[in-house]
Amino acid sequence: MNTRSAEHSKPWLAAAGSVASSGTGKPLLLLCAGLALLTLYRGWVLAGSDLSLYFDEAYYWVWSNSPAYGYFSKPPMIAWLIGLTTFACGEGEACIRSAALLSFPLTAILVYLLGARLFDRRVGLWSALLFATLPVVSFYSRIMTTDPLLMLFWALALYGFVRALQGDRLGDWLLAGFAFGAGLLSKYTMGFFLVSVVVYCAWTPRHRGLWRNPKAWAGLALAVALLMPNLVWNGLHGYASFRHTAEIAHWNGSLFHPGRCLEFLGGQFLLIGPVLGLALTALLIRFGRGLCSDEGLRLTLAFTLPMLLVYALQALLARANLNWAAAVYVPGSLLAAACLLRFRWRRSLVVSVAANLALGLGIYHYVELAQALGIPLTRKTDIYSDMRGWPRLAAEVGAVLARHPGAGLLCDNRRVMAELIYYLRPHPLDAAIYNPSGRISDHFRLTADVGGSRRDRFLFVTAGTDPAILKASFREVVDVGTVETPVHSDLVLKYRVFLVKDFRGYGS
Repeated sequence: MNTRSAEHSKPWLAAAGSVASSGTGKPLLLLCAGLALLTLYRGWVLAGSDLSLYFDEAYYWVWSNSPAYGYFSKPPMIAWLIGLTTFACGEGEACIRSAALLSFPLTAILVYLLGARLFDRRVGLWSALLFATLPVVSFYSRIMTTDPLLMLFWALALYGFVRALQGDRLGDWLLAGFAFGAGLLSKYTMGFFLVSVVVYCAWTPRHRGLWRNPKAWAGLALAVALLMPNLVWNGLHGYASFRHTAEIAHWNGSLFHPGRCLEFLGGQFLLIGPVLGLALTALLIRFGRGLCSDEGLRLTLAFTLPMLLVYALQALLARANLNWAAAVYVPGSLLAAACLLRFRWRRSLVVSVAANLALGLGIYHYVELAQALGIPLTRKTDIYSDMRGWPRLAAEVGAVLARHPGAGLLCDNRRVMAELIYYLRPHPLDAAIYNPSGRISDHFRLTADVGGSRRDRFLFVTAGTDPAILKASFREVVDVGTVETPVHSDLVLKYRVFLVKDFRGYGS
């Protein structure tokens, strides 16, 4: 084996002490300065945005007003953080989204620290730059979802795990366990982290006895303790979150969809940037066999491939949303930077970061770009069409509510209900949902059925419920009219409104 190959195959554990003791130095300072500028720019865009809350954001905000250990479709972390940020800075859209905005620079710093420990500070710096400029990160920096939290806790858990492997200190195992538990409270996809730990340990002979380490079990026990209240909540609510997770897998139909699998894998190129995706694919094809000899690359592969392959299989057998594999972008950024630098493809790194920055500008200034290119905004061409028109529609509904004092808000769609609760003033947090099917498909149907409301009359906002069905449920049904808000030439938010009184049950 030549000197260069021997150096590259040197176990990163053997070099961990020198990397840690040398400090992070100037690269970390430069990274923090760059991340600060990027975050300030993104915050400026966020503060000046006229986009209304996406319906999931409004949905999570409603949750935040009723703190609990669990909710129908997600664990509670996102609601807790929205509650914390709105307590700190108010109920504006930018404040609700601030936790997502701030999570990404923190994650990028953890990616840097991981890269410095697994490889060197140059890999750490490029890994962090790649991660911070990914198109998926640019997009999620302006929308509050569970994925930014998942990525943050995945990075923290991986950092704690690497430190624990290097030094076997109880504090590091507890750090990994805490981050694993917090990640599970953010999104159940965090469970794949444990799968990757098993894969890596099975792949690396020196770690196959990890299951006998009491410190590792202490970290896992901490994670279970953090998750336990959510497990209890699920038990008290018919395991609603887990049933929902199983339902969205769509395993009840035909089980072979190669087109969906290709769509899922191709979509990952859009989320990480096409230049980086093509460069990394070409490199893996050319040098794939040489990657497994390096422990650092083996670890990043173990924390990238299992989740990606499982969701590709899920897409083949049923369907998988592009963002379901969001956590892999943390180890994936490390893998990409380490490989491209290892095999001297530095130019691909520079072009990838530059291209992703340009894509980020396109994401943030989409309307201005479309106007400059002469592209009319329609339902099909506007990527933000679902985030427009809701404040104006709520104003229309609010005007009708003002003419019927004492009436509560009633809806039959959780998306419309969440948007109206947020944009109506004062917020009708006691709004109810009309659910004649009896199927529990969202948190409103679990906790806010009209049958459990104390009100005796409601303003019912619906897109299509038949008035004849309403008349079987209420003593009195009065057609109030229609509220509508134009968004684009081919998109109008239009709903019928009824005044309904004295709910009598759903009948047979």
